[in-house]
Amino acid sequence: MNPLYLLLLGIGFSSSLALRSLDPLTVSIAGDLTVTPETAALLGTALSIPYALSNPVLGPMGDHFGKGRMITICLWFITLSVFVSALAPTFVVLVILRAITGMAAGGIVPLGQAMIGDMFKASERQIAIARSTAVIFLGQLAGASLAGLADEWIGWRGVLVACGCIAGTAALMATLKMPRTRPQRKARFSAATILQNYLVILRMPRAWACYANCYIQAGIMFGLLPFVSLILERLNLGAAREAGFIIAGFSAGSLLFVLAIRITVRLLSRSGLLIVGAVIGCIGLLAASTGPQWYWLMIIFACSGFGYFLQHNAIQGAVADLSEDYRASAYSMHASMFFLGTATAPILYSFAFASLGVRITLTIAATVFIVVGIASSALFAWFQRRGI
Repeated sequence: MNPLYLLLLGIGFSSSLALRSLDPLTVSIAGDLTVTPETAALLGTALSIPYALSNPVLGPMGDHFGKGRMITICLWFITLSVFVSALAPTFVVLVILRAITGMAAGGIVPLGQAMIGDMFKASERQIAIARSTAVIFLGQLAGASLAGLADEWIGWRGVLVACGCIAGTAALMATLKMPRTRPQRKARFSAATILQNYLVILRMPRAWACYANCYIQAGIMFGLLPFVSLILERLNLGAAREAGFIIAGFSAGSLLFVLAIRITVRLLSRSGLLIVGAVIGCIGLLAASTGPQWYWLMIIFACSGFGYFLQHNAIQGAVADLSEDYRASAYSMHASMFFLGTATAPILYSFAFASLGVRITLTIAATVFIVVGIASSALFAWFQRRGI
């Protein structure tokens, strides 16, 4: 296997551990920093919004200055911000430091996947990207699930120190091994460069369909994860440890997807992946709304994760095909939509859980998930028929 591909997989996994590591620890953080659990759950938003806003800038910078160079710089910023976060004396300081982490993380995933898109021909690209995506999400979700288990022994500050050590190792490897080639660009980098890249991409109807699907579906699934421990506590089903297991179930769904990727790509078209994923994800959310024991929720979240990743891979394949010259920019906009979805959804979930309750909220989420999936499937089938 290509050594650079393996390096990018390792960087994606290592850097992603810190991104979701605080999701199951909202109750612990709330107690330590004297805020409510609902407020602590918004740490996900504090990370996601800066991530989403930095992506549209870091993507064109990668196209202009070199993707490997930008990945290495961002890794060192992640390492430093995560270490300092472990020392945060107040909730406000922790929010600021998580925002810095989010800004730096915006250069890792989209630029890495753009590099992978450059490395593989079209027939192999979707599988290579699917494996990369699964490794990245496994990193995020492993960070969340292991953090839930480790909270009892080392606390949330110790979790951040461990994540910083792993991110630092990835940064060192990138410094030593990442190629430093710089694209041949005659014009100087400027705001006009960024605008030009995105104007090319956004003229394509397929781009709008990709980004809308990513924003909504990521928000529904990943926006729910910070509330798992809160839901368990409200229903007297468990706390941080059980939340870690349930989030690990979602992670297992992504692993199952990777194991089945060759079969699913061979049997299902892009539209087929979208509609099957929507049905599975919808069923999982409806099942979760019944409030079963935590071990059943773990299995349900695994099924929901599998359904989500069927859709996500279909969209990622479409994003890779948008533009060869501006692939990093296309992926950065995709990642921006993903994290904007995960940033805004917790705000909506927080309001909905407080005013509507768990069952009604999850039923609404399931309905939106399947409607968007079916609509996306129909759109891409139409694009294919029209040659768009």
